[in-house]
This record gives sequence, C-alpha cells and structure tokens, in this order.
Amino acid sequence: MIAPPDATAETMLAALSTTIGALDAAVELDVDRSAEDREFFAIERDNLKPLFALLFEADREATSHLLLVVQARQARVQLGDAILDRGVSRAKARMKVELKGSAMEDGADHVFGSDVSDITQAERAKEPGLVLKAVGKFGQVPNFPGKAEMEVDLTGRATRQQQNFTDRDTAGVDAATRASAVKVAIAAGSDALYKLEKRLLDRFPRQTSYVRAFFYDVAPNRKKSEPSKNG
Repeated sequence: MIAPPDATAETMLAALSTTIGALDAAVELDVDRSAEDREFFAIERDNLKPLFALLFEADREATSHLLLVVQARQARVQLGDAILDRGVSRAKARMKVELKGSAMEDGADHVFGSDVSDITQAERAKEPGLVLKAVGKFGQVPNFPGKAEMEVDLTGRATRQQQNFTDRDTAGVDAATRASAVKVAIAAGSDALYKLEKRLLDRFPRQTSYVRAFFYDVAPNRKKSEPSKNG
C-alpha cells in the first residue's frame, strides 16, 4: 500500500527514500533491463529527490519552531504567571501593612479584593488584566512609602505577561502555517508515488511483485493464515 496523503511526515519520508533508493538500485543492479529502462529509473529517481528535500526541510522547520519557539513561548507564559502571582501577593501584603492605622485600613482589600487568590488563581490569560485593573485603583487609597514603585512594578509585570501571551499566540499561528506546509509536501509526495506506481505497472505489465519492491508498504502486517486442521 502506497503511503497516503494523510500519512505522517516520518512515514512519507521513509516512503520517498525507499523509492528513491530502489530506483537508484535498479539503475545499477537490474542487469535484465534495457538502457532505456535504466534511463527511466534515473529520471524518476531525480524527480523524487526534490520532493523528499522539500518535505524534509518543511518538517525540520515545523519541528524546530514547535520546540524552540512555541514551547519556549509557553514556558515564558508559565514563568511569567508565577512572577506575576508573587508580585501581586507581595504588593497586597505590603499595602496592608503600610495602610494599617490609616483612614483606609481596608485599602489593600479595596485594591486587590478580600481574597488575593481571586487574582492569582484566575485564568492565566485574564490575570494580567485583573492586575492592571487593581493598579488602576491605587489612586483611591492613601499614599505610603514605595507606593509609586509598587505601581510601576506591578504594571511592568502585568504588561510583560500580556506580551508573553501575544508572543505565544503569534508563535502558534506561525506553527500552524508550518504544519500546513508539511501537509502539502506530504500530499505531493503521495501523489508522486501513486503516479510512479502506475507508470511502472504500465512499463512492466504483469510484474506486480517487481513493481511492489520499489515502494514502502504502509499496510498493516498481515499474519499468514494458519493451515486448516482436520479432526
């Protein structure tokens, strides 16, 4: 069975390399074939090589982007979330201490909510917005030493985390584009192999076993039928 258009890149690369290798071997080893046949094998081999190279490079780029860019961007989101959580928790604790005995002792709860985990345990993508919303309330509570620095710090943490999400989403779009290129290359390889099989069968009629040897068989292994038992 020829590798289908929905095969994996690994399978299609194996299929193309098998056929390229078989055609190359036929040029050199099949002494029963004519010079015209050997030229046919060489031309077909050279036609498949660019398809292998195209798929190999597309798959390499897609895999590299997935591991070195998408995965890295996801790691930034995860770490950025922990850093943002830490900043929010520290800020509320500090504000609570600084406003103790002031005209607005509950100022920290007013800014961050009575339970800070409503922010730190919120959905990751929503947390930066919740933090910036809290920062927007800083002007509603009394001033205290370090308040301005706290506002700058939290704003920086939240905006950097928002950028982390934007960068991750962009990487995801790029990954989808690369994955699509791999699928197109796989389909092109499958189409080329199907057409080659037909040309080989036309050129060597009734030699199906010979033609089959040029291709990587992706059909599941079939067990030989056990001989029937009498008695």
